[in-house]
This record gives sequence, structure tokens and C-alpha cells, in this order.
Amino acid sequence: MHRNYCAVAITLLAIAVLATPSRGQSYRPTSLFRFVNMVQSARITAMGNTWISHRDADIGQALANPAQLQLPQTALLSFQPAFLPAGIQGGSIGIAYPLRPYLHAHLSAQYINYATMANTDVYGNTIGEIQPSEQAWIVGLSYLPTSKWSAGVNIKWIHSALQPYRATALLVDIGATYQLDDKHTTLGITWRNAGILLKKYRTADESLPTELLIGLTRRLKYLPLRLHLTYRRLTRFQSTYNTPIREPSPLFGPAPTNAAPSLLQQLARHFILGGELSLGKSEQFRIRMGYNHRLRDDLAPPFFSLTGMSFGLSLARKSLRIDYAYARYHVRGNIHQLGLSYQLPPIKSIAPNLGKFIPPKPSTQQPAKHQ
Repeated sequence: MHRNYCAVAITLLAIAVLATPSRGQSYRPTSLFRFVNMVQSARITAMGNTWISHRDADIGQALANPAQLQLPQTALLSFQPAFLPAGIQGGSIGIAYPLRPYLHAHLSAQYINYATMANTDVYGNTIGEIQPSEQAWIVGLSYLPTSKWSAGVNIKWIHSALQPYRATALLVDIGATYQLDDKHTTLGITWRNAGILLKKYRTADESLPTELLIGLTRRLKYLPLRLHLTYRRLTRFQSTYNTPIREPSPLFGPAPTNAAPSLLQQLARHFILGGELSLGKSEQFRIRMGYNHRLRDDLAPPFFSLTGMSFGLSLARKSLRIDYAYARYHVRGNIHQLGLSYQLPPIKSIAPNLGKFIPPKPSTQQPAKHQ
């Protein structure tokens, strides 16, 4: 029966994607609320800014794909502040709790503050200062009927204030994962940021950052290394534009100025690669690295640089895990992100007197018969 539920969830996901108009499926550079796909967690940032095919006790994983949340029988707190160029700050904060052994929930928030900007009139004269910001409030559920399958959903309410313009939206993420029989390979799929605009900045056409992603994670058999490969924007292959500056790539061939990209270059822009090496008996220390070719293709200068690369470290001590990520975006600025995750003690330790309010289970023992 549980397998039937997962099959229905995946079928509904496919129908919803096919029923979405092509305009909504595209991931255009001008789409709104793009911050929801950024700085989800230090772990995600270090793995190339996207990772959708690995279940773990990590709220950042649930923000990337709601089916990835898999908790032990304890609650989890997470705070993931990020520091972007030009004084911009963002990140996420959340709490997750196992409602049942097979049903886990999280309540999270994502935010980004664009620092202080000059407010000017139509002639360019400064008339004051503004502090634009965006927030997303998220409620998510992850359903794990078996050790192989999982499905999940996130519901997001998003508010953006770019003074004096404001916009709000109600979005949803739907995802699923499947672990193969070898228990070393996991497949993931998610449809993110589909929904409706409740309020627009203006009356002109404004799109949402809706996209379909598929991914694969493989843990090597004789080495504690996880490798992931994610394909983004599955419903839109064309994702390039003419630019007067494009760095020649040793992997995907040169791209002359304003030349149309080759098929291989177009394909490479959809892929994100990442790896996580675990060290220690209980994987206390982890080293991460990721590569996002689209970021490199869009932002790299006309000389050698590490644009598109990301790196990270993680250290766990008892119930506390500390993560750090560095993502190379541009010569003028990069992203640094910290992550703090803490597993709360079991509910009996938090509220030892709670048990007296819960009626005891009826005894199943048969009364002794008198001789």
C-alpha cells in the first residue's frame, strides 16, 4: 500500500509538470524570488548550490527537495547564515520534528537582505535610502513509507519588499527519492517553485522560478565518498544568451565573442557536480566540493579563475554539527556561509513530566486463571 502512495505522488508530479504552461516552466533570468534557490544551507552551497538526491537529517536538504528530510527520533534545529558580496546577507533558519517514524515535518524561513541602497528619483538625484529584502516562510512534510521510497512537499509563502514595490506569492515544491537495491545509489526528482503570484510589482508579465530537477547520488563501496550529479531546468534546454565576454573552457571548447554556444556547451549548463568525503568512525569530519558550470559560464572573467567552484568543511561533535562553505562567484565578491545544526534530546528529556498526561497502553496479558 505504501508503494502505491509513492506511485500516486510521482504520477501527480508528472501530470502537474506536463500541465504547466511553458512560460511558467522556464527559468528566466528575470524571474522573481530567485533567492529561494540560493543559500539554502552551507552543505548545499558547498555541493554546487543544488543537491536533491540524498536523504539525511538536514533541513537544508529539505529546502532543496522536500523528500530528502529523514530524521532520527529527535528534533533538529538549523541556522544557516550567508554573507554575499556588497554587504548582502541571507540564509535560512528552521526546526524539524518526526511526527511519526515515517512522517517528518519542518518549519523553516529563508531570507535575504540587500543592504542599504540609495533611493533616487527619475533624474538620478538621491532622495534617501532604502533597505530591500525578501522572505519565504515554509512548511514541509516528508513521507517515508519504506527504506527505498520517500516523497515530500513544501508550501511557501513569499514576500518581497523592494520599496516602494512589493510582491507576494504562494509556491509549492513536490519531490521524491528512490534508493536502489544496492543501498549505495539514490535517485531524486523535484519540481520546485510552482504556484501563483498573489501580488505583482507591476502589471507587466512577471514569471516564477519554476523548474524541474533530477539527480543521482552514489556512495562508493570501498571509499566514504558521496558523488552527486544533478540536472536542472529539465523542461527548458535553451538557457544561454549573447555576451561580449565569455571565458574559453578547456572542457567544453572555446566560445568566440557573441557566438552561438555549441550543443555540448548548452548541455553542460544544466549539470551540477559535487562530492562529499567523510572521515572518522562516525563521519565526524567531512570535506565537500562542487562545480556549477552555468555560474562559471555566466560570471567568469576573461582569464583563469575558480568561478563556479565551491568548497566546504563540516565538523560534528555529539549533537552539534558546524558547516562552512565558500563559493567562488566573481572576482568582485564570493559567498561565505556558516551552518549550525543541533539535534535536540528526546522529548522525554525535554519534558520529563509529559508522560503523566499520556494514558498508558492497555495491558495485553491475560489474567491468571485460579486453580
